[in-house]
Amino acid sequence: MYLASKALYLYTNSPIHAGAGASLSAVDLPIQRERISGFPIIHAGGLKGALRDAARSVYTNNELLEAIFGPEEPNFAASIGVGDARILLFPVRSIKGVFAWTTCGLALERWARTLKDLHESFPEIPTTSLGVEPDGTPHCFALNGVRDTENYVVLEDVVFKDQSHPTKDNNDLVAKLASWLADMVFPNEPGWGERLKNNLVILPNDEFAFFVQHSTEVLTRIRLIPDTKTVQPGALWTEEHLPEDTLLYAPVHARRIMSPSNNHEVRAFSLPDKPLEEAVKVLDDVQQKLSGILQIGGDETTGCGFARMIWK
Repeated sequence: MYLASKALYLYTNSPIHAGAGASLSAVDLPIQRERISGFPIIHAGGLKGALRDAARSVYTNNELLEAIFGPEEPNFAASIGVGDARILLFPVRSIKGVFAWTTCGLALERWARTLKDLHESFPEIPTTSLGVEPDGTPHCFALNGVRDTENYVVLEDVVFKDQSHPTKDNNDLVAKLASWLADMVFPNEPGWGERLKNNLVILPNDEFAFFVQHSTEVLTRIRLIPDTKTVQPGALWTEEHLPEDTLLYAPVHARRIMSPSNNHEVRAFSLPDKPLEEAVKVLDDVQQKLSGILQIGGDETTGCGFARMIWK
């Protein structure tokens, strides 16, 4: 049983390709997605593997590494458990403000539910349903950085009418949500923090689902013949990536150490009569040692897959 939990946020510093394998669609190598919603996701196995790989350089004792993250030969369970990384903010090109961080009610409700289960604090979320104008223009909640003087927001080629401005309560809730996220993601970067505080947009669920499915980055890749520097026959393919400036979150859990090892560093973590304190100790140690940049997914040698870890 897991006894301690934390939320881990991942803010992408470069495009990330957490691949789902081959595809019959227009993109040869798509990213991982939820089966029901189609929202991008990084599966727990890939995220835990990335964390374990990063831990190799900071845990010099291999037995302690295996006790926390699990052994290569599965003869006992890991102390750490990792959940799927789900989407919270997705960047979309905007006619004003260059780009907006977008989210939707479904993504926010899932996030709030996860934080509630982790006993973490979170801001109040706007719950007013979003409709459409008489002319069919969909509504949204937006802040000053992306809406024009008539309260319209244009993302890619889709026009929205902002509803937060005329309703003070909603405007305050959206601003407070943006401020909460900015202070967490950009505590030492006031410029980017102010951008997030002004460029947040809450979309209807259907429109957000459309953007996360059709506004990802698709890169065309080739393989060259070394001797001639020409394209190898058949070696042309496309890869889908989560764009830079995406924000995801994942729950990370801990329990007592399951390793039967008598190694002194493993024993130092063991508190046989205090399983809760032992779980908290393990989780705090992982948070302390695993900070900064994490590499996730493929294309590591081409500058992809780098995300900033933010523990909450």
